[in-house]
Amino acid sequence: MRKGIKGLAAALLLTLLLPRTVFAAGAQTQSTSYTKTRTIDGEEAVSQDAYTVYGAYTDLGLNVPQDLYVGNGKLYIADTGNSRALVVDIESGGVKELGDGLMKEPRGIAADEDGRIYVADTGNSQVYRFTAEGELEFTFERPTEPFYGKKTSFKPIKVAPGDDGGVYLVCEGSTAGVVQINGYGNFLGYFASNNVDMSFWEKVVDAVLTEEQKARFLKKTPASYENVFRGSDKLIYTVNKGAGVKPKKHSISGLDLLASYTEIPVLNNAIDLHVTGDGRIYVLSDNGRVTEITADGFFLCSFGGKASGSGRAGLFDVPAGLGVDEDGKVYVLDREQNSITVFDRTPAQNNIYRAIDLYREGFYDESQEILDDVLKYNDASYLAHIYSAKNYMQKGEYQMALTHYRVAGNREGYSEAYWEIRNQWLSRNLVYLILGAAVLFVIIRICKLLDRKTGIFAPLHRLKAAVVRNRFLADLGKMTYVMRHPIDGAYYIKRREMGNVVSATVIYACLLIILILYQTATGFLFAQPLEDYSVFNVFLAFVFLLVLFISVHYLISSINDGLGTPRGIYVTFAYDCAPLVLIMPFLIIVANFATINDAFFINFAIGCLFLWVICNMVTGFIELHDYRFRDLVKNLLVTAFTMGVVILAMSMVYLMAKQVVSFVREVIMEVSLRV
Repeated sequence: MRKGIKGLAAALLLTLLLPRTVFAAGAQTQSTSYTKTRTIDGEEAVSQDAYTVYGAYTDLGLNVPQDLYVGNGKLYIADTGNSRALVVDIESGGVKELGDGLMKEPRGIAADEDGRIYVADTGNSQVYRFTAEGELEFTFERPTEPFYGKKTSFKPIKVAPGDDGGVYLVCEGSTAGVVQINGYGNFLGYFASNNVDMSFWEKVVDAVLTEEQKARFLKKTPASYENVFRGSDKLIYTVNKGAGVKPKKHSISGLDLLASYTEIPVLNNAIDLHVTGDGRIYVLSDNGRVTEITADGFFLCSFGGKASGSGRAGLFDVPAGLGVDEDGKVYVLDREQNSITVFDRTPAQNNIYRAIDLYREGFYDESQEILDDVLKYNDASYLAHIYSAKNYMQKGEYQMALTHYRVAGNREGYSEAYWEIRNQWLSRNLVYLILGAAVLFVIIRICKLLDRKTGIFAPLHRLKAAVVRNRFLADLGKMTYVMRHPIDGAYYIKRREMGNVVSATVIYACLLIILILYQTATGFLFAQPLEDYSVFNVFLAFVFLLVLFISVHYLISSINDGLGTPRGIYVTFAYDCAPLVLIMPFLIIVANFATINDAFFINFAIGCLFLWVICNMVTGFIELHDYRFRDLVKNLLVTAFTMGVVILAMSMVYLMAKQVVSFVREVIMEVSLRV
């Protein structure tokens, strides 16, 4: 009996002496108060909680930890300040320490499917590979291959496992890409190098300057990577340093497979990422926000934030690492608080996941039932409308899909749904359209034949003759003539035999109306949102640019012996715009029945119209001013430059006046408060 009691006491004592983690579980109803989702207005708005604080690891003895990896049912922590790595078993709470006396400054950690652990030690300029049991198996050192770079340093800060026990490394200060080393320590090359983005002006300069001049004036370097992650799909995911970045998913050749995903949110100062088995991407930013993106590239939600000394659960002082376990719990490492906060999904978020999973598995009716319930309580949910549209697209209910895409403001999906609807309509009615066109052609031919034999349309001919006798209407009718004969048109305008200020003003008014219709009445796919459109501002800009062009052009031409008068320039330019006035309305109508795939043809037609106008203007102004072609080109270039200077000067005056008004207003408010 005594031996049994002693054995039980010894076992209990041994259990107490084993290192274990302290996990403080919290109530799932505790709100982060900072969950945001995208609405159908295209804005991020605070919504019901997607994740709540589930608990926290607060007593691991961490000291300025800088990386976290979650996998294999464990937490892997780079405990930088203690020069060690920790492995925490999520289920049992057991803690294992790695690298005691070996590491100096571990800043990156990861593990592979076999349980092997990889630690990037920046201080020692080495990367260690441990077995699943914690035994040191291999040490990666600075590559000795010449193409690594003779003077290139080796300061690994983040690590992801390779196929054969090798590693993908993000090195401090490296702009050449991710360093790839095989399991035997051989350098394989730089993987997925970032491209250098250049503006149009920089591309022009790059084409002109010599190599030496480029080295001095175009010192453009690719962006550095901030972190790297290897997904269960065996592909490499990365995030760049800095603002305005998106997560990348690299193919075997290094190309970004997410580059064509236009819905992926733009992030600032991302520091870590995790990709789940079903393809969802989690990204942690330095402001403490965790952003979740679906496998299809849509913004799902974001939560968390900066603690700012509040001590509130779910907020962070200095976030450092991110991980997600098999149950969907999110772990965020805070190197200032030396803790790991655990988030769990709410029932509402589980419904969204369930609907998306059902859609991906092909159960569209079941997925739509869940989404319909979501929309009952939140009809402004962008994601619910998007996946509703996707469900209806798969079921062939394109009109319903079109409605949801329209509500969500998704032009690409709307175009795809409309393409299907248009194809169905054409397949049903194409024969009738052809027959209708043939019948109309026959009717027109018969009417012309009857008119020649019986004069049945004589009243219409007399009406046309009366219109031609009216000078104002006749002048407007001459637009078609000027379209074909711009030189003759300018000659007659100069001699005052055709056109006048009134008819030109009417043409300009029509051009303004067509411009407004082009921007607002070309259908959902091409028109600007009406809530962001101001007719008054367009009117002011149109009148200002027109007056500025005519004034500056007349002044420049008068200096350079041009014969054109302000009236002649005003009227000639109006008639030169005739192709836009007469043909553009038909393109506006066609645009209402076009898809994004047809945009090239519409834009090409509009480009041809503008080229037509430019040709008319050049030939017409040559006749108007009695210039040679070279003289007119010089005149127009000087006109454009002068207009740019005037606009720049007026902008500066406006900004200065705005600042003066703001200053005076603040002074008045200050005086009124003191008095």
